[in-house]
Amino acid sequence: MGKTTRRWVVLLAAAGCLSAFGCKLSEDEAAAVAACRKHGNASEPCRMANRMLASGAGKIGQALEADEKALQRAEEQRARAKAQEQALAAQGVDPCAELAQQLTAAHPAPACASKIAEAVQWLKEDPGCAAALGDPEGTAGTAADLLGDCDRQ
Repeated sequence: MGKTTRRWVVLLAAAGCLSAFGCKLSEDEAAAVAACRKHGNASEPCRMANRMLASGAGKIGQALEADEKALQRAEEQRARAKAQEQALAAQGVDPCAELAQQLTAAHPAPACASKIAEAVQWLKEDPGCAAALGDPEGTAGTAADLLGDCDRQ
């Protein structure tokens, strides 16, 4: 057992002993114990709660709640993007091909071709080609990051 794992086990054991003997846990300790019970000791929420508890950071419950809400929003966004891509596919439109055409039109240099393919593949994974088409400003920024200065080569 590693040093960090032992520290977490000690923190959890101390919190468990305190609650077993009727001692009142602090709000942060209770949030850390609840996260570990809900998600398991090896889960990221449990590790995050224990890191925060060990460092003395407060408002663990709020941080865990915000993290969970962010994960839910991301999952909902992925589901919407998937549904949008399926709707476009049903109309005979390939959003990734459309995205590649737009990026090629914006960056016609031959040196950009392979980077455009990589950018489309990356955008296909997250947020999805249809979502990228629906957010031209975000896509332009992401494409600029991924393509770099291929136009100047």
